[in-house]
Amino acid sequence: MVHYDINSLEEIYRAVGKLEFPKCLFWGEEDTIVPYETNEKFHAAIPDILFHSIKEAGHLFHYDKPEIVNPLLLALLEK
Repeated sequence: MVHYDINSLEEIYRAVGKLEFPKCLFWGEEDTIVPYETNEKFHAAIPDILFHSIKEAGHLFHYDKPEIVNPLLLALLEK
């Protein structure tokens, strides 16, 4: 298992926030690997990020809730 301090990545988040392309963040509300509250750091650094909170899903939200995630992801890719 890889361990890293997600809080130390804020400079990278801000750099991504300056890029001019659509950005999207999916987060499982029951994520036990990266706590749900961590998404606030992404919002602060990337104000224009499109955020999707996935209920009853963990870190592998795309496996937990593909019926929710896949249509959202396809809609983003079609833009």
